[in-house]
Amino acid sequence: MGTLFSYSIISGIMLALLYMTYKCFLSSENQPRFNRITLLAIYGISLLMPPTLMLYKKFAP
Repeated sequence: MGTLFSYSIISGIMLALLYMTYKCFLSSENQPRFNRITLLAIYGISLLMPPTLMLYKKFAP
């Protein structure tokens, strides 16, 4: 249960930070395809970053 909770917290924080960055810098772009790809990349990064960080902490000296 603790692992799922920490995964959710880290994923939520990453999603919030990346979305705020997108909203500040890229939301005014007039290219819908670029915006769509950027938003999908933000979702993918926020889902894949927590396991990557957990593996890094596990194998780091």
